[in-house]
Amino acid sequence: MKIIFLNCWYAQAGKIFFDFVGKNSANTDIFGLTEVQPELFSELKKLLPDFQGFYKEGVFDVGMGFKYGQAIFTREKINVKSLG
Repeated sequence: MKIIFLNCWYAQAGKIFFDFVGKNSANTDIFGLTEVQPELFSELKKLLPDFQGFYKEGVFDVGMGFKYGQAIFTREKINVKSLG
């Protein structure tokens, strides 16, 4: 089982970030992501069609001007029994 934990930094790296996630999705079972905006979560759901996504809203970043939270994406075959 391969798990990647990553601070997304709101996907500020752009294409490099999305390429990394897309490339690693073929051999990764779980992505644990921080600093994920709701819009970024929607984009990641499209990029990871073989995964189920879970999003937990966090805080409003006054300096950046938006909300962000944490996301977990697990392969569809993984049975998630609870979230906390």
